[in-house]
This record gives sequence, C-alpha cells and structure tokens, in this order.
Amino acid sequence: MKKKTLTTISYLYNILVFGSFFIWGFSVQNDEGLVYPSEHKLPLTIFITLMIIGMVLAAVNLSSVKGKGDSINRKSWIAGIVIVLLFIVLKAASTLR
Repeated sequence: MKKKTLTTISYLYNILVFGSFFIWGFSVQNDEGLVYPSEHKLPLTIFITLMIIGMVLAAVNLSSVKGKGDSINRKSWIAGIVIVLLFIVLKAASTLR
C-alpha cells in the first residue's frame, strides 16, 4: 500500500469514527447532558474497538514517515501496532494509581 493512500484512509476513517461517536453521544444524552455507560455498553464497546483500529492506522502512518520509499513495509505495520499496544498499557497503568 502506498503512503499517500494510507494517509487518506487514516484521516477519513478517523473523521468518520469520531464524528459518528459525537453524533451518537449527542443523540443519547439525557436532559443534563450525561451519558450513562452502563446503559450503552454495546455501542461503546463498538466505538472503542473502531477507535483502536483508527489508532493503529494513525500509528502505522506515523511510523512509515521515516521509512524510505513510497510503500509501507511490514516493519511499519509492526511498529504501529506496538505503539498502540504500548499506549494502551501506559494508559491502563496510569488509571490504576
């Protein structure tokens, strides 16, 4: 896959996922502007999964910047996945404090 193609896919995907998340959030909020996660477990799980996929796309795009050539190699994909996993582990560890 070419770098320019991945960049376009990554931007469009993230804009669509985050935009649909905000639209969904505004549609299910109550009168006080709150959304209760216990009432909406399935949609939130789906959005979290889609956002993790978006993070992987963005991380692969970021890691492919320093690579030479026009195409994305296997090292860029592995580096992108490792970056996302490291980010998730660090965020989970910081919430345990």
